[in-house]
Amino acid sequence: MGGGCSNLSRLFQYSAIPLILPVVFLVITAHEFAHGLTCKHFGGEVHELGFFLIYFQPALYCNVSDAWLFPEKSKRLWVGFAGPYFELFLWALATITWRVTDVETWVNYVAFIVVTSSGIKTLFNFNPLIKLDGYYLLSDWLEIPNLRKKGFACLSDGIRKIFGARVPRFEQMRLRERRICLLYGLVAGVGSVWLLGYAVAKFGRSLLDQNAPLALALSAWFIAVKNSQPFSPAGWQIDRLVG
Repeated sequence: MGGGCSNLSRLFQYSAIPLILPVVFLVITAHEFAHGLTCKHFGGEVHELGFFLIYFQPALYCNVSDAWLFPEKSKRLWVGFAGPYFELFLWALATITWRVTDVETWVNYVAFIVVTSSGIKTLFNFNPLIKLDGYYLLSDWLEIPNLRKKGFACLSDGIRKIFGARVPRFEQMRLRERRICLLYGLVAGVGSVWLLGYAVAKFGRSLLDQNAPLALALSAWFIAVKNSQPFSPAGWQIDRLVG
């Protein structure tokens, strides 16, 4: 226990960043390769593997859109599950390595980085309300592509219908798909609003304590603009980038 606390304190030091970044990068790379290799194993093609920037932060991805061409649902689910499954395998190996090696060795420290980073990331990764592996698994299982965008669009259309507006797209959807999208949109919308509200309250209180009302106003405006997009009646194109 003492060794774990010691390693944990070392993770929150600037000197640990040069080691943490490449270790996390290698684990995520293995995660993405697992998605791609599984797609190839079942006969699909992987045309893109790389990274893009999300709020100036690099995010790795593997384009396995060919998985939607598999007639068997089980194969599509395996493509989505392969990444977190392999990362959990690495996490298990790292946990064993961390427990059996000496706490002063670099092997123990690297294993502890994998244990902490992969463990925390997996909790977010399997959350179906976040557009990560858990979301794609749910979308594949329900056989509704682009579930998140459809969910928010359905929620928006449903609210407009309550107030008397005519929404042909909403009315033409199959009953099962409409119910699922409405439920997902409602749960994801409430979850997003709660999470954003909590973050804004915490961040805003910090800025107010530092007498920075302009920074608070700009932050609130940016969040409002960024999160108004999911509720707009945009198109429902297929999106299958697994990260």
